[in-house]
Amino acid sequence: MKKTFLFMKRDVLESIIFDQRFQKKIMNKFRELSTNQPKVIKIIGLEGKITPSTIRNYTGTDKQCNPND
Repeated sequence: MKKTFLFMKRDVLESIIFDQRFQKKIMNKFRELSTNQPKVIKIIGLEGKITPSTIRNYTGTDKQCNPND
């Protein structure tokens, strides 16, 4: 149990460090991109092939149902 927690904690820290390094590297190169585009580039880089609906789910831009439509 304790070992699993330590592995989870390490994974979170690695993710944070990766995010910080990625943001510095990418943001310097792609200053003109919208706020979600660097996230999408990262997701595609990590996953390879990915569907647009999955990208929307990851970035929180999935369309909500509108009862008036």
